[in-house]
Amino acid sequence: MSNIGKKPIQLPSEYTIVQKEYTNFKQIIITINKIKKYINIPKNYTLKIKEKKLYLETTTKEKFYGTLNRKLEQMLTQKFRRQIRLDGIGYKLELKGDEVVSDIGYSHKLHYKIPKNIKIKEVGTNILEGESDSLEELMSFLSKIWIIKKSKKDKYKGKGYTIMKV
Repeated sequence: MSNIGKKPIQLPSEYTIVQKEYTNFKQIIITINKIKKYINIPKNYTLKIKEKKLYLETTTKEKFYGTLNRKLEQMLTQKFRRQIRLDGIGYKLELKGDEVVSDIGYSHKLHYKIPKNIKIKEVGTNILEGESDSLEELMSFLSKIWIIKKSKKDKYKGKGYTIMKV
């Protein structure tokens, strides 16, 4: 077993943890300050709470043990930030209210509604920065924008979207 997997995870002051069992996996729902975070774990893992510390336990030896422990810790403690940049002459990427508006040469502008758990701010011209407690939700939202005009699609001219770590 992994030594990283055995390390306890410090829990915040106010939290609730709910486990839902399905046929192939367990879904863990952690609520901190009215924000719900979800993670799916294999069925042979269990969560135990002792003195404001969360312990991940397993019945079998698996390589995924340490990775899952770190992922749970990141989910409880970190905020994830990514930037999306749009390059190209005449292309525009801007924030209008609760929407991201993109003008990339089509006959109409593209509008993307920002989910509740994600905060978006304008960093510069055609650069937006997203912040979220959940990396999956943040990357899912940014990939909806990115997939329309990938920077790999036009790599010689350098036109398109690029997602960067902050």
